[in-house]
Parts: sequence; structure tokens; C-alpha cells
Amino acid sequence: MTLQQPLLVIAKSARMMTHYLNQQGHSVVALDCFADSDCQQAAEHTYKLESLAYLHVMEAVEHILSMYSIRYCMYGSGLESHLDSLRYLQSKFILLGNSADIVQQVEEKPLLFKQLQQWGVDFPETRFACPDTPHGWLFKPLQGEGGIHINRLSDVDKNAPLLEGYWQRYQPGISCSLLFLAADGDVNVLGVQRQLLSDQHKDFPFLFAGLVVEDFCEKYEVVVSWAKSLTETYSLSGLNSLDFIVHKEKCFFLEINPRISASIQLYEESVMTAHIESILSRKIPEMTIKQRQIAYKVIFAEQDTRIECTNNWPEWCVDRPPPGSIISQGQPICSIIAKLEFKRLLSTVLQQQEQAFADFLKQGKQSNAI
Repeated sequence: MTLQQPLLVIAKSARMMTHYLNQQGHSVVALDCFADSDCQQAAEHTYKLESLAYLHVMEAVEHILSMYSIRYCMYGSGLESHLDSLRYLQSKFILLGNSADIVQQVEEKPLLFKQLQQWGVDFPETRFACPDTPHGWLFKPLQGEGGIHINRLSDVDKNAPLLEGYWQRYQPGISCSLLFLAADGDVNVLGVQRQLLSDQHKDFPFLFAGLVVEDFCEKYEVVVSWAKSLTETYSLSGLNSLDFIVHKEKCFFLEINPRISASIQLYEESVMTAHIESILSRKIPEMTIKQRQIAYKVIFAEQDTRIECTNNWPEWCVDRPPPGSIISQGQPICSIIAKLEFKRLLSTVLQQQEQAFADFLKQGKQSNAI
């Protein structure tokens, strides 16, 4: 299904959606906070947002609508923290995604965890008042993405701006996510991904840093049942993901993301067509979407870095910043895609490509420290 008019895509980083839509024959106008080179190449027009706040989004949309006739809007990560922006987009376009009301309902964590408890879903002990002792507890913001601001309670800066959040007992295990299509109360599971965490940012020990495909097995069936119950309860549609932890063959619910997630890049481009069709037709399309045997990892700047003009980036680098960009310490420079012929070689392949990228940065012609 190819839409005739340009499609507006907005997210904190819109590169992967823009690229996939372009590969599927769609014309895209992209709004995001990076406007990286990859996104600019794939989009008909790219607008760099200062933030996803309402005033910045409204200004960008008014500018775009003065040039293009646009009917549909697709959104990704970041809008869950700016529901006023999402409501504004909903008033201007047909949303190819869950409505602002649905996102708001899912983000109401006290009601969500109460519902999960009634269903008998396993999740780490959760409180909405600060525990008396910090040992073994994490603080999580009510509206967050990518693990930003998740911290051990003992590490929370007492002088930092107060965030709305909740407290969860730390649960050891492997962080995973389930990617699924939803429509009319039904779900189609696309696959499971293992999440990688960054060790480059001491202030955010749970910062999301990438994904690798996982083989689906029997222990994940319970997570599928959670996805089905949540889809029925919240009337989810299109692509959604559910984060969970696996520990000793047991799964623990973490959160539901009612939007397109970074994990789509571990799948074929047709995943975007399936997302659009499931929303417009209100039924899950009959198509097979294969996982790619790859890993995706974000590379963060170890120091303030200026990106100089270059045309010879490694082909396995994506989210490449435009020439002249200044990347602050701790911020993402780009992402690397590692092809996995054998999953047991994952750590080796990623280490090799990370080192190759570090050597690339040290060449001096491409970038240098400020």
C-alpha cells in the first residue's frame, strides 16, 4: 500500500522510518531532532526540530504545510513525553499509529500496573511513593524512553529537577522486547529482540544502546499473552513493542510502548507496509515479515566531537551526522549495523566494528575532538 501524498514522519530520530518508507515507495517529509545525513537522503524534505515540544512541533508543521499537501502522519519515539504535541498532530493529520488518548492511558502507570496485577502478570515490585531505604530500588520516570533517567535510587541526584516517576525493585536478568502488530484486538508477533545497554554514560547506567535478534521459544509465550490482553484492553493498533526481563526462564513485564520502536530495523522493510495496512484496514495483513540476522548498536561520544566533511563513512554506519555537526560528550554519534552469520560471534563482531569506527574517527580528516 503506497500513499499518494507525501507522508509526514516525526520522532526524536526519524531516520529508520524514513528510510524504510522510502524503500517501500513512499514520499516522506521528516521532522526530527537530528536531521542526520541518512534521513536527509531518504526524505523529500527534512526539518530539524529543536525539540518535540508543542511550540516547536507546531512551528515546523505550519512551515511544512505551507509547502506540501499532507494527509497522514506517522510518529516514533519521543512523542509519548509530549502528548500535547501528539494531540496537535492528531488534529492536523490522520495518525498512522495509536491515538493520543490511547498513549495517555498506557502511560498512566498506577492503573496499568493495577491491571497487570489483576491479570496475574509477573513484574518487579512497583511503588508510587519513595521506599524508606534505597537499597535494591530503581527510579523510573513516568514518561521516558531509551532508559534515560532510570537510575538506582541511591544514585539519584537530590539536587536534580524533580521528575514524575515511580520506583521498582531491581530485577536482574536479560532485557528483551517483543515486537508485534495489533489490529481489532488481535496480534501478530514479529519477533523478540535482546536489548543492549551502554557502558559509556555513567549517569545513565540503563541507557538503551542497541538490539540483537533472539530466537523465539516457549518461555516467551507468556509475553505474547500479555500483548494480547493489552491490545484488547487499550485497543492498540499497528506496530507496538513490549519490554520485559528474562531471569531463570521466567519473564517479568517492564513496559508497553504503543508506537513504532527501534527494533523495526531488525526486520525487512515491508514491516512499514504492514503497519500502515493494519491501521487503515483495521486488520492484520497476511504477509510474512522476516527478521534480519543483524545487531544494531548506538555509538556515544566519549568527548565533545566535531564531525568534519566526509564521504567515506563505513557502509555499516547509519544515523550519520551531517558535516560540521558538534556531538556533545555522552550524546549519540551514529549507529553501527553488524551482520551476524553466527550469533555466538555477536560480541566479537560488534567489538571489531566499534574499534574500526574508533579508528575512523581518529583519522583526523573525518572528525576530531574539540
